[in-house]
Formats: sequence, structure tokens, C-alpha cells
Amino acid sequence: MPSLPFTLRQLEVFANLAATRSFRRCAEELGVSQASVSNQIKALEEQLGVVLFARRPGQRPTLTREGTAFR
Repeated sequence: MPSLPFTLRQLEVFANLAATRSFRRCAEELGVSQASVSNQIKALEEQLGVVLFARRPGQRPTLTREGTAFR
């Protein structure tokens, strides 16, 4: 069986962030730091070669077109 370009943990973080639209709340719900959530999403985006979330200061992260398709 070929290996996937991402981990199940990355998928869990992605799904939770897509649902909560908050790095802080996602981290709280998963019992990890905000930095861990950010690092997991960044690694997932790098492995897939796409940006999954639009991030703007002062605004909640939103799924990009690619993020919506990946979800």
C-alpha cells in the first residue's frame, strides 16, 4: 500500500480547524498548543503543495478553494 503524503493527525487538525475556524479553539479542543496546530497545517500545505487556509491578521482562517476541495 503506498503511503499518503500526510498523517492522520494532520487530517484531524485540518478537520478541526476547518470546523472551528480558530487556531486557538482548535488547539484547545485537541489539547495541543496553537503553534502545534499552525505547524501541522503548514506541513500539510507544504506536503500537498497548496494553501488550504487563507490567513489574514485579525480575521478567522477561511478555507481556500483548494482547502474546500481537500475537505
